[in-house]
Amino acid sequence: MIEQANITFMPPLQDRLDRFFLERGMGFNSYRLVSERRETLLWLNSKSDADLMLMGLSRRDIPAFVFRDLIDA
Repeated sequence: MIEQANITFMPPLQDRLDRFFLERGMGFNSYRLVSERRETLLWLNSKSDADLMLMGLSRRDIPAFVFRDLIDA
């Protein structure tokens, strides 16, 4: 298993996550939320665009999809 501390998001996923929370003016540090859902974010980001399309997602939809239960995207 990969230790979470050693996983970093490469742009543009990190950029999409930052923009997602910034646009919503959440007013909190999203580090804990992102850490808790890191595996899901990485799994979705590893999918091809075609696989994401079959799931009804685009790459830019990943943050809203992963945090849909917390934030009205």
